[in-house]
Amino acid sequence: MIFWLNIFVMAAASALALLMLAAWLFGDRIAYPAPESTYVDTPEVIKLRIPGGAEISARFLENKGSDKCILYSHGNREDIFSISDTLERYKLSGYNVLAYEYCGYGTSEGTAKEESALKCADAAYDFLVRDKGFSPEKIAAVGFSIGSVTALHIASSREIGALVVVGGLAKSSYAILPFDLFFWSWLDNLSRAKKVRAPTLFLHGTKDKILPPRNGRLLYAACGADKKHLEMMEGFGHNKMPESQLYWDKILGFLGSTIR
Repeated sequence: MIFWLNIFVMAAASALALLMLAAWLFGDRIAYPAPESTYVDTPEVIKLRIPGGAEISARFLENKGSDKCILYSHGNREDIFSISDTLERYKLSGYNVLAYEYCGYGTSEGTAKEESALKCADAAYDFLVRDKGFSPEKIAAVGFSIGSVTALHIASSREIGALVVVGGLAKSSYAILPFDLFFWSWLDNLSRAKKVRAPTLFLHGTKDKILPPRNGRLLYAACGADKKHLEMMEGFGHNKMPESQLYWDKILGFLGSTIR
């Protein structure tokens, strides 16, 4: 019995060691698997430059009757045109919308990784405030899936009016394990959440198998905002929430009560 227990412990330790090595070597490639672009550059595609010189692509959907804006951070197998239906719905709901790419996504230059993604988010925020003249308190950062990293980065480092995290990641380990495994700071949204002060809404599917529900609960618990709410979307997985009216009711109701 002891022999087999030792074998099990050694096998588990080896598996964890291999997992840590894979994360160390290929983590950014796993987290940001840039898909083939669904579009080419047209006049509708805005170019923003990030520190270091790379140009990234973005879309600005203008709603001339509104002074409020959604800063949208998309998921890791999406680009700014594959999510057109979602962006248009936000516009029709009374918001201007800016959606931007991460390096390596769509027609953007550079290499997709966490560090460059944060710079892309900063460039998008600066475009809204400096070039478009939006007041920070009128900007809502919305992040889906891996977009929770950049949305929480903006909410923890810049002034905004509200934050919405949909199917968010708490920390790299929690995507696959119920405990924190990695000793280095990689995709650490928990640390970012602690610094958030803007009103925050977390939406997470109870049947999410890509980023299990523990991620939403951990983010909510860590969030430093005085006004925060966690909505566990019963029966939903990871990718289909924008197709549900419940998604829109929850998000638009929240934003309507926080950004006026």
